[in-house]
Amino acid sequence: MELIKWKKVENEEGYPCYIDETNGKQYFDHPRFSKILKTLEEFNDMKYSAYRIAFKLFALQKSLKVPPLRISSGVFARHQLSLSESSLSLDTAELEAVLADIYFAAEKEGLFIGDVDLAVDLLINLLLNVYDGERKTTIRVLAAKTILILLSEESIAEKWQALANCCADHNGCVSPRRLAALLVHVTALPKYLGCQCDHLQNDVDSCFAKSAGMLGVSAQEVAEWGAHHCSSTRWLSVVQRIFDSRSSANASAGCSACGQPLIQIKPTECLSFMKGMKRFFFCTKTRKKKTSKKERKNKQTKQSTVKRKEKPAIFTSTVGKASGNKANNPAMTLQDIITNMENDTKLTVLEVHPRFGAFFIIIRGLLTCRMLGTGDLGDTVLERIPTTLLQCGLVGFND
Repeated sequence: MELIKWKKVENEEGYPCYIDETNGKQYFDHPRFSKILKTLEEFNDMKYSAYRIAFKLFALQKSLKVPPLRISSGVFARHQLSLSESSLSLDTAELEAVLADIYFAAEKEGLFIGDVDLAVDLLINLLLNVYDGERKTTIRVLAAKTILILLSEESIAEKWQALANCCADHNGCVSPRRLAALLVHVTALPKYLGCQCDHLQNDVDSCFAKSAGMLGVSAQEVAEWGAHHCSSTRWLSVVQRIFDSRSSANASAGCSACGQPLIQIKPTECLSFMKGMKRFFFCTKTRKKKTSKKERKNKQTKQSTVKRKEKPAIFTSTVGKASGNKANNPAMTLQDIITNMENDTKLTVLEVHPRFGAFFIIIRGLLTCRMLGTGDLGDTVLERIPTTLLQCGLVGFND
């Protein structure tokens, strides 16, 4: 439905609502935000949860266009909501004022282009859905900072440094209780996107396993631990890889098959590319019947038996084979000459052309040795004509 058919109002508790003017129904979700959530459903079939969360977060980053962290931290400081005030709560009006100042500051520096009011409404909609789905409580400053950090385009190390600073006390230390509260706020976003995180207590224990102090660990140590060892936020590294791959792609370069820019996520016509990606990311099923271990062993035994019955490999030269030109292949030419001489002319070994005489003797000798089960004839032939074998130069032997 079109956006002009909707109207923004506030309910009795002061939360924003949107009324559909065609039927008079009231919704908490912005109509544009509902469309964004609809686009996220295409990632629900991904097999691995880390990739599922990462691609959804990357799509939210593109839609919400969250400004850099330095702008957000500066605006929070001007509103007297610095590090020590993370436990405070904000109502909808205060939250809207802070977020609007963040987007206006980014727009002033040329880091945001678009509708500021729409971006603020969408971000408030996300905050309320994640941390106050029933619209009954206020939003904590820590929750607002967490969403801004997770949806920013900074590296994973910078994100964890900002998260650690948010939960640190005035001494710059993080206690187990503060870290647990931070992880609850961090994992609330993937839970809203449909992925459960059940490693909070294990992560807290692993972070403080080597800590002997009563005050906890420093914010720097928490940031280093979170960037490398936190299992609850392993999807952050995937988001970073996705963002880096899109940023490093050359926008002017196009796909050789469909001509679309390589920077886009899903080329519309590269079917082989999409099939390969779906095999990795999605849990696709195949009609191919799985064979048991016993059947595979029997199949390998049959294949090895068939190989033994075939003629022995005589030539090891690859000249002409890579190009696929059988007419110029010396091995094929020599084999044709031998076949014709055996079947048509019935010549003996001594009547062969001198150019191929050495090879014909060796071939006959090796085949005879194979049939007779002895190595005397082959050894005799190889001892008699080593010079001729090297002079010909057409093929070589592994022995």
